Amino acid sequence: MGKIGKLDLSFERIGGFQLSTFVDRKLLQKKTYFLQEFGVNFGYCFGFYLYGPYCSELTNDAFHLTALKAQAPATLEKAELSPEEEKAMQKAQKFLNGLKGEKEEIAYKLELLSSLHFLCNISHFQNKSKEEIFRRLKAKKTNINAGDLETAWEYLVSYDLINS
Repeated sequence: MGKIGKLDLSFERIGGFQLSTFVDRKLLQKKTYFLQEFGVNFGYCFGFYLYGPYCSELTNDAFHLTALKAQAPATLEKAELSPEEEKAMQKAQKFLNGLKGEKEEIAYKLELLSSLHFLCNISHFQNKSKEEIFRRLKAKKTNINAGDLETAWEYLVSYDLINS
């Protein structure tokens, strides 16, 4: 259960999470994806789905965490981050705080950022050109424009999450 305690601690640091709406659950998925990519080790495995990286185990854990906090908060295991994870948390917080806008806009940006990152670093597209990755993403997500892709790419490069 250490994973759930660490999830709770991590989200307390970045403003919590909700599960009420699709956008809330998308934010949970994408923020956790980036927390883990920066080095907060939850052990989640993400696959690529319609809205980018997704982990069903994370969704289950988040619902379980919400129930624990509401029904039996004393049973929630307390977690600590390692010194390396503390540094990773600081980088992730800076990355997430740099995304401005309403909740829906931030969810869109995180979907785009995580999708690009996943295609560049985890999928079988990892050694493809930026243009090929853009084409692949546009084919999957028709609501994306070229300007958003370029902005997202540069944001990921600025945090050393992808190579330029």
